[in-house]
Amino acid sequence: MQNPLLGLIIGLAVIGFLIYKKVSLGITLVISSLVLAVLSMNIIEIADLLVRTTIDEITITLVFVTMEIMILTQLYNETGLIKKLVSSVNSLIRSPRLVLGLLPAIIGLLPVFGGALISAPIIEEQGKQMKIKNDLKAYVNFWFRHVIFPIYPLSDSVILIIMLTGISFFSLIYRQLPIVLIMIIMGCLLGLRRGIVRYERREVREQDKGHALLSFLLSFSPIILAVFLVIATGLNIAIAVLFGIILLLIITRPTFSAVKKVIGNKSNYLMSLAAYGAMLLKNTMLSSGASQIVSNIVSGAIAPSLTLSILVPVFMSFITGSCGGGIAISVPILTSMIEMSSRTIGLLYTSAYIGYLGSPAHLCLVVTSEYFRIPLPKIYRYIAPSIVVMLIVALMIYFLL
Repeated sequence: MQNPLLGLIIGLAVIGFLIYKKVSLGITLVISSLVLAVLSMNIIEIADLLVRTTIDEITITLVFVTMEIMILTQLYNETGLIKKLVSSVNSLIRSPRLVLGLLPAIIGLLPVFGGALISAPIIEEQGKQMKIKNDLKAYVNFWFRHVIFPIYPLSDSVILIIMLTGISFFSLIYRQLPIVLIMIIMGCLLGLRRGIVRYERREVREQDKGHALLSFLLSFSPIILAVFLVIATGLNIAIAVLFGIILLLIITRPTFSAVKKVIGNKSNYLMSLAAYGAMLLKNTMLSSGASQIVSNIVSGAIAPSLTLSILVPVFMSFITGSCGGGIAISVPILTSMIEMSSRTIGLLYTSAYIGYLGSPAHLCLVVTSEYFRIPLPKIYRYIAPSIVVMLIVALMIYFLL
């Protein structure tokens, strides 16, 4: 018997169970989508759903660009180009305080799960020189890694929200720029101005600056090229990232074994499956009528659309430990409930990001806590006020822009 409401309830329960069992997000989204489909659609409708989702241009673009970004990220690590990038920044900037905040943000341009572990040793060393407590090191490492993501064109969450809602890149970024600014301000106020016993400026020889600048531009050029092609020319993002990968291969000339290792890494395929699963879940929610049922139920409740635009994505990102996961689940639920205007989508996206930042299932937060040997509650002392201010600013943007 077809029952979309029962299918939705069981599907969400499956998501919660699989996440608890630490099953990958891609497998989780696909399985929960199929459970919902089987309980609410007939075999012909399910087959049509799978075909439509698989051959959809947006799905294909999203899957390919996700895999390409993962490959680009791993090539940076395998070829040692990320170390050259970090070294050049250290040589260019005299202020240890500025380096402390900048390096996690630069490494954050490589959107890989648990990437905060890459910058943690650097923050540890810089923090020692500045006599910063471990809880502040942990906060700085975690927070500044994530400040750029709300506006980063190669962020999987930015790509996903654009693909799922149809909002233009510039319309989204216009509403996220103040969020990035307040994240930087909060990070500086809470992380870079407290607990510093000694602060010294490093001297950098003038003759080294030219070499460091050249090294920085060369190391950063694959990402610069991809972002430039997307923003300046409007080129399909999958093609733009491919050009970035080609440039990186030309610069580094990695061995065949290194390239083979990167291409064979299963995380590439699991992330691509997550992208496919997000689109499949969205289409299943819409085709099965589950999103409309939820809309009818909620429309009779007292919760206003503004509240739903905040609470649903916050909760979904919090329990999945993934901004993309929160977006993938929230958008199809909310689409038939509220008007998906630019300001609503902007608030939804920020809310999903807030839930992601505060989630104990967020891998970057977990590895940061483990590396610096700091319990999560001590890091939350800094994260909590930061995300509260983020939400206040997001509401101001919602009402004023």
